[in-house]
Amino acid sequence: MMPHGATQSADIQVVVTWMAPEDNLWVASVNGEYAGMVEFFDGHFVARDSSGHELSSHSNLPEAKAVVDERMTTAPSLLVAVHNTLHHMGETLAATLPRAAPQYHRSAAGPVTDH
Repeated sequence: MMPHGATQSADIQVVVTWMAPEDNLWVASVNGEYAGMVEFFDGHFVARDSSGHELSSHSNLPEAKAVVDERMTTAPSLLVAVHNTLHHMGETLAATLPRAAPQYHRSAAGPVTDH
């Protein structure tokens, strides 16, 4: 069973994680990246995307969270999440590689040599 807000497609699972840093504010993240939020404002739960644009307004918190969850598990958002994950993996890999790779030069005589 997958967590609430998770979807699986082609062996990729997106899990939207929620936290409440203050009263009347719930923040969503995917792979540690900001994914959207819900805020209780003027008697309604307002769902916002990762750019801060209002998606919709609801009378209860679960419905508003579901809108953000759905937004993050649809194809375009899924691609963004995968891109962010691969970017992070690339940074991690680059940090573990040696700083200076050997330089190879082709001499006029022929074979490639390491100087």
